[in-house]
Amino acid sequence: MLHGKENYMRIKDEVDDETFIKLIVMNIIIARTKAGISQKELSKMIGKKDNYIEKLENLEYKILPTETAINIALALHISMDSLLTFDDLIEKIIY
Repeated sequence: MLHGKENYMRIKDEVDDETFIKLIVMNIIIARTKAGISQKELSKMIGKKDNYIEKLENLEYKILPTETAINIALALHISMDSLLTFDDLIEKIIY
């Protein structure tokens, strides 16, 4: 079973860029909100400009570098795999 960065790269290669970024962004929003972290705080935590996460969540970026995704997962204390799942997306929203 693939995990982390390998799974991220595999899925990135299997779906179109728009679908991939939307999946990642939805999971970032859910994890960030559950953690009680603002967009600005998360941006700072990953060493980006204050509005980076805001722009990412508004789909203003068409790509998400792997290293940035890793840093976001680390900052949110979640696995890379949890950024990629949509099987339990509804469950994540509800709970």
